[in-house]
Amino acid sequence: MSGKDDDLFFVTNVQKAGILFKRPFLHVSGKWQRRFFVLKDGFMLYYAEKEAKTFAETGNFNIHPKGVIPLGGCLVNHTTETDKPYAISINHPDFGESNVIVATDTEESLKDWIDKIKECTRITYKNAQVGETMIKCLKAKSEVIEEQRKENQEKLEAETLALQEERELREQIEEQLRQLQAEKEAKEQEAMQLKEREAEQRQSVGRRPYWLWCTCR
Repeated sequence: MSGKDDDLFFVTNVQKAGILFKRPFLHVSGKWQRRFFVLKDGFMLYYAEKEAKTFAETGNFNIHPKGVIPLGGCLVNHTTETDKPYAISINHPDFGESNVIVATDTEESLKDWIDKIKECTRITYKNAQVGETMIKCLKAKSEVIEEQRKENQEKLEAETLALQEERELREQIEEQLRQLQAEKEAKEQEAMQLKEREAEQRQSVGRRPYWLWCTCR
């Protein structure tokens, strides 16, 4: 992974990571979508499914998830109120009347996810500090990335302007060279025509009649 890509990822141990089905938070009848989930110190982060490949290869997760679910104080249960048999309901008073609903494929996976999520709901003071540190780190990295993006954008704009000015200068020089070449060719043509007229005049003098030569003597 390049240095630039490293700025987008947070290297750390996680409690669990994997693919789950997720239903839109405020739309109970919404379509299930496959998402890559990461459990980390009281938080449940989720991403597009393609992030699972990067995590599997590097052990790192992107600092820009599609969403973050705080798990502190949440109630976690197996729910049968969906069309998927292995669904998990995550609820908290702050969520209002809507629950976070995710689902897995097997009973074994269901049990493991419930156990791991419940562990993450019991946030100790140490875990809270770790979570706060992680958030600060993510925020700091985001600010660094944004600053780098601005610097790169300014650099690109400056380079683009310099290239445009260089191109305009080159076009001006090429136009001047074309004008000079045209003037040179015109002068050469004019000189050639002058020589031809002089040659014709000399030939005309050489062909004067003999009696004219005699008269002139």
